[in-house]
Amino acid sequence: RSPRRRLEGQPYHWQVITSEASFSRRYAHAGVVDEHNRIFVIGGATADSGNDGHGSHYLNDVWRSDDRGETFSLISSPKYPPRFSPRRGHAATMDSERVVMFVLGGFCGKFCETRFLNDWWSSNGGDIWHNLGEMAPAKWSARHGHAVVMTSDNVLILLGGHDGGSYLGDIWSINDPVQSGLGGIWEQVDDAAPWHPRYGHASAVNSGNTIFLIGGFFADKQAGRIRCFNDVWVSNDKGYSWSLAAERAPWSGRYQHALAVNSQDELFIVGGLDLDLQRCHDTWRSKDSGATWSSVNAAAGWTPRYEHVVVADRKDSLYVIGGMSSGDQEFNDVWRSEQTCADDVHCSGDNNVCRDGTDKNFEGSSSPVCVDLCDRRIFSDCKHKEACRVKDHEAVCVDPCQEQDCGKGEVCETAERDGHLPGKTDLLKEATPFCLACLDSKTKFACDKLQQCEWHAGQEACLTKCEVLKTKGTCTSEHDTNGDVRCEWDGGKCKSK
Repeated sequence: RSPRRRLEGQPYHWQVITSEASFSRRYAHAGVVDEHNRIFVIGGATADSGNDGHGSHYLNDVWRSDDRGETFSLISSPKYPPRFSPRRGHAATMDSERVVMFVLGGFCGKFCETRFLNDWWSSNGGDIWHNLGEMAPAKWSARHGHAVVMTSDNVLILLGGHDGGSYLGDIWSINDPVQSGLGGIWEQVDDAAPWHPRYGHASAVNSGNTIFLIGGFFADKQAGRIRCFNDVWVSNDKGYSWSLAAERAPWSGRYQHALAVNSQDELFIVGGLDLDLQRCHDTWRSKDSGATWSSVNAAAGWTPRYEHVVVADRKDSLYVIGGMSSGDQEFNDVWRSEQTCADDVHCSGDNNVCRDGTDKNFEGSSSPVCVDLCDRRIFSDCKHKEACRVKDHEAVCVDPCQEQDCGKGEVCETAERDGHLPGKTDLLKEATPFCLACLDSKTKFACDKLQQCEWHAGQEACLTKCEVLKTKGTCTSEHDTNGDVRCEWDGGKCKSK
């Protein structure tokens, strides 16, 4: 794995999980995350056309990662009919339970029969695919560069795109697509939404079923007019009506970017291509449904790119997967985001501090955590019989017996960290004091183990060391087994007579 890249002071940083995944370099692919937190990479392109003239560089493979992007395996099923045809610029989503995935439309290359596609497919697991168009034919025109979302009540909604001749501003939906074979029908929600026709835009839906449509591209070749949008549109009624949350967001107008929503309903815009064909590698976040935005990465660690995939997992990590920067620079890398302590994280209590995935012993943490200053992951200087305490906002090592009051005739002993108290089996997380009577140790072997006791051979007894007695009263009242006083107070200290 390549070194971690930390950009100081930025609310998020990106860790490269792999610079060369097992799937081929690609762009204009799709990706989803299922209920088991498995990441799927679906189709895409490795070149604009195949050398054989038949679009062989368009892909219909499906790859799965079970370990948060560390490794990917190819999903194949030779026993079943072929899956969807090779394509790029398609859209993919999961049902509300994150069990069934869907692939819709796309571009199949200038040498295939239809060029643009309006088929749609489903799969539970990515191996066996069902052509849903055979049961519920799509009424929307073949297209690519469109977007799809799924609401919590399983309404699948398709928005915009490009059909080879026109930029589209239509919206289509179908209820419960998993059951499309039972009479599901695609219905047109709007033939001309209030937002400008576009393609290469991004859409997502939050936990309240608010749909977001963000950015995109439009060109009028005859008028010589090109537009890259940085607007944010929202719908709260499954696309039937829309309002403009932000006419001009602070991020540059762009298309073929990516949009993700985390469990906190925060929106993230990642990368893309702007009007000047500049490749973007910034990340922006909105905490208020797209009304305002702040930069969380002005320049992320990954190479500027577009037509990449971004997905969010259940730990609220974002993943940037593949994409392209130029025709000869395509990627099959995987990057994972980690929120940092710089993201305005406040820890309660004077003894707690923030640590994140950029810190030693916290690598891989998706979100910052507040830990005590004595947490052994950040302070491990204490010996096995010392305890950590926070004093004046600093961790220090102390003798735990200094905090222990024992009864008359008893002394304090310390059970080591990772050891256990006498007569107990539970392992101790820190050195722990306990009280005992030296006289209870009947052999020199047992007595020698006690740091505050000493063996007196003449009396065959284990007695308290005079020097551990801290007051004049306890010192002058310490007797041996014959009843004689054996300690004396001298100069503020207790010593043997």
